[in-house]
Amino acid sequence: MKYCFFASMLFIVILAGTGIAAAQDADSLRMQGDEAYKAKDFDKAIELYRASLKINGKNWQVHEALGNAYFKAKRYTDAAASYAEALGYNPQLLSAYYNIGYSYMKAGLFNEAIKYLEKYVSVKGDDPDGFYRLAESYYSVAEKENAIKNYEKFLSMANKDVSQKKIDDAKAKLTELKGKSGDSAPAVAPVVAPAPQIATQPSAPSSGTAPVIAPVVAPVVPSVPSASAVSVSPSASQPAASQVQTPVSPSPAQPVKPQQPAAAAPDTMMKSSLANDPAIEIIKEADGHLANGNYRLAISTYRDALIKNPNSIQAHYNLGIALAKVERYEQAISEWEKVLQLDPSNAGAQENINRAKAKMAGASVPATQPAPVAASQPSQPAQPQTQQLSPVDDLLAKANKANSSGDYASAIKYIDELMVIKKDVAEAYVVKGDALLGMAKYLDAINEYKKALALNPQLANPLFGMAESYRLLAKTDMAIQYYKLFLNSPNPDKAKWRIERASKMLKSLEAIR
Repeated sequence: MKYCFFASMLFIVILAGTGIAAAQDADSLRMQGDEAYKAKDFDKAIELYRASLKINGKNWQVHEALGNAYFKAKRYTDAAASYAEALGYNPQLLSAYYNIGYSYMKAGLFNEAIKYLEKYVSVKGDDPDGFYRLAESYYSVAEKENAIKNYEKFLSMANKDVSQKKIDDAKAKLTELKGKSGDSAPAVAPVVAPAPQIATQPSAPSSGTAPVIAPVVAPVVPSVPSASAVSVSPSASQPAASQVQTPVSPSPAQPVKPQQPAAAAPDTMMKSSLANDPAIEIIKEADGHLANGNYRLAISTYRDALIKNPNSIQAHYNLGIALAKVERYEQAISEWEKVLQLDPSNAGAQENINRAKAKMAGASVPATQPAPVAASQPSQPAQPQTQQLSPVDDLLAKANKANSSGDYASAIKYIDELMVIKKDVAEAYVVKGDALLGMAKYLDAINEYKKALALNPQLANPLFGMAESYRLLAKTDMAIQYYKLFLNSPNPDKAKWRIERASKMLKSLEAIR
């Protein structure tokens, strides 16, 4: 008995020591990231923060710090995604709403910026800088009345901590806007960008002038390896998914659709919840991304739905599914636990939690396709039996799947393998371009899209990718040109969400031209 007792104790000590070592490794990587950030080596800081998050992905401060590093590296959509991750782990981090909105502003995604800045001023109404940024965003999309309202609110709150430059700018814009007929879009002066707000305390975003950034534990959406996610079980209340819309970051060309099983009809409570959910339209968009395998876009859009309705059962449930599909099981479990807080009888959420925990523990989980809580109930056609793919098609499908899950490095690896077999596959260059765009390597992405067009000038998706790349490079005229070329292309390879996004971005860019 003594031998067994001491052996057990030794085993416990070893396990505990391993946990402490992992925590120390995460903290050590985070501190190294802080040092790299202070030295203005933002790419190195990003690498170290991401490594820290691979060990401990729940540290909201590291997610936030990662967002700061991305922002400084001018990777604004990645910064927004990281701040959103920080907010997911710490809902009291009010400065995240500002930082997400401001990051989208810098990326030229003004309508997305407005959503988050509106939320920020609603919860932090004593910060004049929030109203200034909101006014700038409305000004950029030519929403005259809203721009005037927020500039006036900013000026009414301006104090000694607000820069005179902002005050003068707001006054000049008001004079301009009030003198216009309302039909023409105001010309936008470049926005002088302070660093994003850094909150070491969850409820204390900075305001006014740019803060001195002492990077804390930081966020970004950890890179996701391509692999099959935990099988998620539908509850009796979960029907199948609906259709698509616009993402913040690009989706790969022609994503591989997951098989969708027929799902049970929702129970009375879920029907009532769906019918009364103020975020139902956003959920429909997210459901479309999920159904098409665009998991990163689905995650982003479900988070938008939760900003509109933090108590949406279906948004939490489906966000859990999307997170599980990219193997972010801890975050998926957190979403399903929120479902159980709102609906303790939701058996599907509990079963999904059990499956995710089993997957994390390395146990074999029976393959059950997920059926998300859908905002509508389309009928599900029978799926054709999978045919054997050629090596080229197989590698192209794998690359598309890797892109869908955000594993851009693997997507490029698959395409490079494909090129060894066959070099003249235009779609392969499109997929590689999408991966490089996702990695914020915009010039390299443009080169790949050009190669695709050289092989097949009729393709539309390379035009969209080039437009996105030029926009993120702040080359507005080129972005406008390629968005127009994409929208006017007769080629049927245009996905619905790309058409909607191109139309939206073209309108925004022409308004600030």
